[in-house]
Amino acid sequence: MVKNFNIIIILIFIFSCQKDNFIGPPIESQFGDLQILESFRSDKPVGVDFSINDTVRFFSEFSI
Repeated sequence: MVKNFNIIIILIFIFSCQKDNFIGPPIESQFGDLQILESFRSDKPVGVDFSINDTVRFFSEFSI
């Protein structure tokens, strides 16, 4: 019974996630083309040690 229930849930999830028609205009028509102005970088180019609660920040600049 549980196995059948899991299969039904998986099938519902797979078929409910499909979307053919979008609501509203495409985002490109409102904001224009996406351009990367500054490439992706971090404040720790050598590496991050999460075992000592180290943090890292990521930066980039886009046209939108």
